[in-house]
Amino acid sequence: MRQTRLSLRLLYTTLLALAVVFAGVASAGAAPSSPAASAATPAFWLAYYAGQSGRYDIFLVSADGRSKRQLTGPNRFDEAEPAWRPDGQAVAYESNELGDYDIWVAVAGEGPFVMVGSSEDELEPDWEPGGNAIVFVQGPFVDNQGILTIANEAGEVFALGTGGVRGRSPAWSPSGNQIAFMAKQDGHWQIFIYDFRSDDVEQLSYCTQLCRYPSWSPDGQTILFHAANDRLQPLSIWRMPAQPAGSFEDVRQLVLKGQAPGRPNQATDGRLAFNGPNDLYLLPAASGDRRLIANTRGGIAPDWSPLLAAPPQLGKAIDLTPTPTPPPVQSPRFRPGDHARVDPVSAWDGLNVRALPGADQRILFELEPNERVTILDGPVTIPPSPWYQVRAEDGVGWVNGRYLLPAGGQPAARYFNLIWVPGCAPQRPLVALALPGQNGCTPGVETWDLDFFADEIRAQGLIGRHEWLVAVSLGGKANQGLVIRDAGNARKGWIRIGGGAPGSVWRTRYSETTQVGPRCRLRTNYTWECA
Repeated sequence: MRQTRLSLRLLYTTLLALAVVFAGVASAGAAPSSPAASAATPAFWLAYYAGQSGRYDIFLVSADGRSKRQLTGPNRFDEAEPAWRPDGQAVAYESNELGDYDIWVAVAGEGPFVMVGSSEDELEPDWEPGGNAIVFVQGPFVDNQGILTIANEAGEVFALGTGGVRGRSPAWSPSGNQIAFMAKQDGHWQIFIYDFRSDDVEQLSYCTQLCRYPSWSPDGQTILFHAANDRLQPLSIWRMPAQPAGSFEDVRQLVLKGQAPGRPNQATDGRLAFNGPNDLYLLPAASGDRRLIANTRGGIAPDWSPLLAAPPQLGKAIDLTPTPTPPPVQSPRFRPGDHARVDPVSAWDGLNVRALPGADQRILFELEPNERVTILDGPVTIPPSPWYQVRAEDGVGWVNGRYLLPAGGQPAARYFNLIWVPGCAPQRPLVALALPGQNGCTPGVETWDLDFFADEIRAQGLIGRHEWLVAVSLGGKANQGLVIRDAGNARKGWIRIGGGAPGSVWRTRYSETTQVGPRCRLRTNYTWECA
């Protein structure tokens, strides 16, 4: 692949012209649809990758989860980061089939081919809105950041921007004028925008967590991304305007948090797809209730297709017809009237309560780890799991019995016991969210880093918009207090954590112990109670 240095203004003008021609040809030259094609119901599809780390494969699934195709594999290669071409007839992705990672494209009816390959790795492709070029990340990588690079249909490959732009996960705007990407600023991942018209890069986000994986809203007005902790675990999904705020202010708006939501991607009908701990989920445009997308176990990085008139002719279809298996003959684990609790190990992030038995049914609400319920009906066996109707504090619904334990022991936890963690992590300030039986150093206890904790309590009014937290040492012991400092680095007070179980959070003046403002406790559904 020859490397070419072109004028980006010329490229921008050329791509706009190609997009107009492409649209005209598609409109004028479209063949009449066949009766079979006319009978198909138009639908959106998602491309994503799943499988074993280092040997991922790419799959396509309809938005309702009822149809699925395997685009790559199974094989010993790693194939990931799929991106639909805007016409829905091809998918670009990264693959190491030839040794280094290259950009491949699978075209309907033609099979896959290498679009970009070199002695360096090429990763994370995304299409120009007209489908005439792709942007991707090319090595060499420095601090996990590569060079943002463009390849067009003529086979020309060139770096973005004057002098090159380093980052990851580029996303081309719907207008074609800009590319959003993530890059490190002072050790933190932030969201940036490159503009073809000015050949400038501007920083959009000023996050205190790690802000990663930008994607555009269909109208190009906002950018979605997820915030992660320093272990790169997704914590929440946010949106912000696609134009720089003109200051260092944080202009994010929270979309969703809890259950590790990440890699958001929005369809043209407004629905939001994202990956959770084990599956892909949908957030409908008019509702705040996330919904599991069936048959997407282990799914990562969903990418929406355009509205397709017929199922994509890419890869091979997967038969989703369940194999009938006789239910095991055994005594039910629970009977109506029994009391049970949510297993805090297998359902560590909560248990969904559904309108009817089955993992594809509508979610009504969520039970917390160790929360107690009363069995009303069941079991109804949907292999391999028994389902029970239960009554909980928030209502009545059906749950998977594999995640229930007989009630007993301690009462259900309603609040996290917030614990400042100096002893087991003296060089890494953390706040532990302990459940009954845990302490700040218990293996597996959930922790928040200082930046994320500051964002949470800022939203409760405990610290101001331009205040931040610093861990200090008292009496020779590390991390014994959290000092509140303002933009001028002046000490404004203390944040105190503890006060018994469940531990709470409150503010005092710097030279006093008197509480100032509310005292807040964190519920186990990650909402705050302040008084």
